[in-house]
Amino acid sequence: MTAKRFRLTWSEKVGLLAKADRTPAMSYQALAKWAVSEYGLPAAPGKTTICRIIKSRTALLGRPIDKAVRKNAQPRSHALLDETVVEFILLAEEDGVSISGAMIIQHARDVAAKLRIPPELRPR
Repeated sequence: MTAKRFRLTWSEKVGLLAKADRTPAMSYQALAKWAVSEYGLPAAPGKTTICRIIKSRTALLGRPIDKAVRKNAQPRSHALLDETVVEFILLAEEDGVSISGAMIIQHARDVAAKLRIPPELRPR
């Protein structure tokens, strides 16, 4: 069985670029093995992945640092919604009340309305 897909973070990609710069004679396969040992990846990135990272050097290095953390940062209201739903589930478990998925979804919709999250921005 093959490993599931995973994405390298921006910092891992930049580290891979730095390693490729320091050792230009290193093959893509050797870079992949280095990435696994350096970052503890579940599987080695493929040759195509390594090649694409190296070719996208200008896009990766030209990216502002604050955007490097998360490409699509969630609004604060989404984090509050998540926290509230988790609290709801934990309280129900603590009290021994069984809740269904539909009940959780309805609670999340009610909380989203209270937080005034526009319907088009609400999580699915």
